[in-house]
Amino acid sequence: MTTTLTFRPARDSDAPGILHLIAKCFAEYENCLIDPRFWDADLFAVATEFAAKGGEIWVGETADGRLLASGGYAPTDAGAELKRVYVDSSLRGQGVARLLVSRAEEAARQRGFGMMELWTDTRFTTAHVAYQRLGYVMSGATRKLGDPSDTTEFHMAKPLQAIAA
Repeated sequence: MTTTLTFRPARDSDAPGILHLIAKCFAEYENCLIDPRFWDADLFAVATEFAAKGGEIWVGETADGRLLASGGYAPTDAGAELKRVYVDSSLRGQGVARLLVSRAEEAARQRGFGMMELWTDTRFTTAHVAYQRLGYVMSGATRKLGDPSDTTEFHMAKPLQAIAA
């Protein structure tokens, strides 16, 4: 069965759908708990928070309004950070994440950012491979979040090619 998604900028009202998507993705891993108390405020007012940071976020939704994908970016001191890239398991391997990552990279490149970075849970091994296929390289940096899941994240980065004048 093929699911058709329409991609659009996220709205604050998408927060419950994005939280549900993340919960489904986390449920695929042992001891990967969903506890919003430890998350960034962007998950509760997603469009407002991303815009306030100077970033953008998109969702992929079905004709009946189910959110099955999300992804965006926000500026950092080093460039831009890829954020909230999640795809429902029913759509993985179909290029949905690649499309969202490309959209975020192009938007960041258009705004003059020369590098895209991301942090990914050490448990998300399939995502690590996917990011590497898209040109992201492990930097060797890690960080512990101190959350109920005892999350440790890997840092990855990719240079964004400048747009020809």
